[in-house]
Amino acid sequence: SVVTLPNGLSALLVSDAEATAAAAALSVHAGFYLDPPELPGLAHLCEHMLFLGTREYPEENSFRLFLSDKDGSLNAFTREQDTTYYFEVSPTALNASLSRFGSFFVSPLFTQSATDQELAAIESE
Repeated sequence: SVVTLPNGLSALLVSDAEATAAAAALSVHAGFYLDPPELPGLAHLCEHMLFLGTREYPEENSFRLFLSDKDGSLNAFTREQDTTYYFEVSPTALNASLSRFGSFFVSPLFTQSATDQELAAIESE
């Protein structure tokens, strides 16, 4: 079913009581075609940076480690117009995972050390 959240976002909810994994994804309208001319690669940099700490969960890669402990994984990709972030995890860990995942979009840290590290990683891609 599709629901509209209080903030106006639409969400597609799918449930299967037999499923052995739970997952969530979020696409934002910020792809590389939307990068400012003076900052090419900005959307791709943001894709990388959101995984590297938030106000609530400041440790770099804490979400990746959390998911790994719960038989999960995460990834993201940047396309022309959009960037999509997604994860998979054991169903019992979905609520805690959603809290961590949501913090990417509310309170990312974008620390200088992580920014320097990710700029170097993107340059090598």
